[in-house]
Parts: sequence; C-alpha cells; structure tokens
Amino acid sequence: DVSIMPLDQRQAGPAPAVVPRVAAMQNPLDRWLYHPLAAHLATVLARTPVTPNIVSIGGGLLIVAAGAAYVQPGSPWFAILGLLLHMGWHILDGADGDLARMTGRTSPVGEIVDGLSDYLGHVILYLTIAATAFATAGWTIVILVVAAGASRIVQANFHESQRRQYLHWVHDVDWLRTTRAREGGPRALRALRRIYLALADRLAPGDPAIDRALADPGCRD
Repeated sequence: DVSIMPLDQRQAGPAPAVVPRVAAMQNPLDRWLYHPLAAHLATVLARTPVTPNIVSIGGGLLIVAAGAAYVQPGSPWFAILGLLLHMGWHILDGADGDLARMTGRTSPVGEIVDGLSDYLGHVILYLTIAATAFATAGWTIVILVVAAGASRIVQANFHESQRRQYLHWVHDVDWLRTTRAREGGPRALRALRRIYLALADRLAPGDPAIDRALADPGCRD
C-alpha cells in the first residue's frame, strides 16, 4: 500500500489513482478480516491529524512489540499476545494505504516508508528472538534467524512487487517502477527504491520486458 510524501505534505497535481482491491488477489483472512478492519480504521483516522506514514511506522512498532511478547517466558498467553500484535500489524499495513487514498496523500515515497517499517520491524523481531535464545541454542539460532530474515525479505519483495506490477498492467496504477513514480524524493529513498527494484527484477526477470512490450507493442525482446 502507498502513503504520503513526505510525512505531512500533500502531493501536488491530479488526484492519485486508486489501488483497487482485487478479490482474486486476496486470501480469506485479507478479504474477511484484515482489509475490512483496515478500511474501518482508515475511515476513523481520516478525521484526525494522523498521517499514513505514522500508521506505517506504528505497524512496524507493533511488529517489535510482538517480538518482545514472543520471547517472554512462563506463559503461553505471551505467545497469544504476540500473535494478536502481529495480526494488528497486518491491519495497519492495509490502513496506511487506505488512509493515503482517502486523503489524497499517495506517493511512491510512502511505499518506501511502508516497506522499511515492515522490513525493519521484522529484522528487530528476529534479532530479539536470536538474542533471547542464544544462551541455549548458540550460533545455530543466529543462522536460523538470518535465514528467516532473508527469506522474509525475498518473500515480501516478490509478493508486493508482483501485486503492484499486476495492478499496473491491468489497472494502470503507478508504482515504484513506473516513470511517473520514479520522479522526485530524497536521494536516500531513491537509492532504496533502486535496491528494491533490483531485487524485484532478479526474482521476476521477465517483468521489465513486459513493461516495454506494453509501452511499445511493436517491440520484440
């Protein structure tokens, strides 16, 4: 989902394209739980000063809180609390984009903020688990945590980039790879955008060729 650029500043120009909810791209939890709750939360937040990026960062903090709950000893209720906090992140992860669209604050920079909140939150969660279990599991837990973190980055990048690529092809919704979305933004965020797209290109190397073919039907790669 997309958010605001930068933080509190509304984007100038025409109204942003709406990112449609495509039923075929939603699993049952998204369709019946996360997305309805996210839309309701965004409707409430639209009447407040809360910005989409604040919601994205709040989601990252919920991931960190979930990690802290997971490693608490002595009671299974902490694990349940961690699960609920983690599920809360899913809701905020949808609410930031819904709020951005409701308030006209969508931008590619917001996508980066959303992604960083996701990635950094999970990195801290994995490091919390590794630090807690290191005394008993040793370096084995470090290897497992690094593998889990790497697989999380790959899975999240592939899922989100393919989702946004599909929406661009079918519904002409801008995202990080499109020409209009590449314009502007701080240098650091532009660098992160290049890294994100480089990984996406590695995971789905045929996508840029399809982009070129759609832009110029006469081309043959």
